[in-house]
Amino acid sequence: MQAGLSNWVKVKRAPKGEYNPFYAGYISLISEEDVIGYIIDQHERFMDYLSKLDQQDLGFAYAPGKWSKAQVIGHIIDTERVMAYRALCIARGEQVMLPGFDQDQYMAESSFNSRTKESLIREFDYVRRGNIEMFCSWDEEHVKYVGNANGSACSVAALLSIIAGHLEHHFKMLKERYI
Repeated sequence: MQAGLSNWVKVKRAPKGEYNPFYAGYISLISEEDVIGYIIDQHERFMDYLSKLDQQDLGFAYAPGKWSKAQVIGHIIDTERVMAYRALCIARGEQVMLPGFDQDQYMAESSFNSRTKESLIREFDYVRRGNIEMFCSWDEEHVKYVGNANGSACSVAALLSIIAGHLEHHFKMLKERYI
């Protein structure tokens, strides 16, 4: 994947109690004992999927009122940024409650439907690569840290698991419903 990435902490999927139960469905989608390795592999799989999309397909939504493919990809990027920011804050010892975010408000203020395929791919790639570099720099202690995100206790390991599971959820939907 990336030059120089050969050693990282093996982070197990986060156990219940380290995250808000809302995220259990996402986290259950990953069965890996090495969440960072999973995230690295997932990056390659999702980039391959994105490269095969046609520009005209990005505006497709599978039902009225549902997000377009471009919006789903944008939502994946937004969510990864938010969760990675939370992970960074907690890994650095932040004790202040981190805010939640309203995905629908974020979408209302976005312009994903007017973006090019190349632009969306590039943004996802840069965000994921930067996050992988950051995640690989943490030691075993940092991934155990627990903070507060949106009023719930949340560990760094849980946030990494959420990032992987959230993308897996939407990746599955893109392949099954957006055909």
